[in-house]
Amino acid sequence: MGKKHKFTFKDYQLIKIIFNQNENFSNENLSPEGIEVNPKFEINYEKKEKRIFVNLNIEFDNADAPFYFDIGIVGSFEFDIDVSEKNMESVVNINCAAILFPFLRETIADITRRAGFPSLMLPPINFISLYENRTQTENKVITE
Repeated sequence: MGKKHKFTFKDYQLIKIIFNQNENFSNENLSPEGIEVNPKFEINYEKKEKRIFVNLNIEFDNADAPFYFDIGIVGSFEFDIDVSEKNMESVVNINCAAILFPFLRETIADITRRAGFPSLMLPPINFISLYENRTQTENKVITE
C-alpha cells in the first residue's frame, strides 16, 4: 500500500457553464428516471509546489435528451509534502475528483430545475473503478 498523504481541500470555482435546451424535445411526462445520462468526464491538474489545481469537467451531449450541458470546475488542494507524479495521478483521479463531483452534481441539478425540467441528480460515481479501468485500458494499449 502506498504512502498516505495529508491534504486539504481549499476551495473551488465554477469556471464554465454551457447549457442548451433541445428545441426538438418534448418534455411532456418527463421524469429524471427517463433521462439516460452517460456523461463524459475530463480530469486534469496543475501542480504548483505543494498545491494542486484540479479541473473536473462533465459534458452531456445526447441528441435524444432534452438538453446539452458542459460544466467545469477547478478545485484547489494543498498537500503537507511534495507528492510524486506517480502518487499524484491516483490522488487527483480518485480523491480529488470524488471531493469535487458533488459540487458539479448540485450545479447540474439546479440548472436543470431552473430550465423547467425535473432536477437531474447524477448518480454517484465510483472514481476508484473509473481510474482503475482507465489505467488498465492505457496499460493494455501500451503493451499492444
